[in-house]
Amino acid sequence: MSDFWIKSFIAENGLKRPDASVFQCYPGLAEGKKAEEARETDSATEYDGKLLTPGQELDPRENAGLIMSASMLEKFAKCPYSYFLYHILKVRPLEEITITEDTWLDGMQRGPCSISSSNNS
Repeated sequence: MSDFWIKSFIAENGLKRPDASVFQCYPGLAEGKKAEEARETDSATEYDGKLLTPGQELDPRENAGLIMSASMLEKFAKCPYSYFLYHILKVRPLEEITITEDTWLDGMQRGPCSISSSNNS
């Protein structure tokens, strides 16, 4: 049985359509290949940072229906790039990591399983 499956995937010169079988199982790899090919071209694509949606719906100066809070307006006036990162791309700062020498893993990191040293046989 295994010989049948091996023969169905292997030809004399190597694997038959290796990309198709791998990309079918792992769609993230297919997207990565698509991004790699797009980045190798001379034109700007979404993988180079080009926004594909029209900017008018995201721009608070152009979209009258966009409701903005005072803090959003303040951020936009102070630094438009910061506004873009936070409100358009939804980029958030990482949580600050505090390291204590006496604690290795807390309960959430350790998980629900605990190893017992006693054997109840």
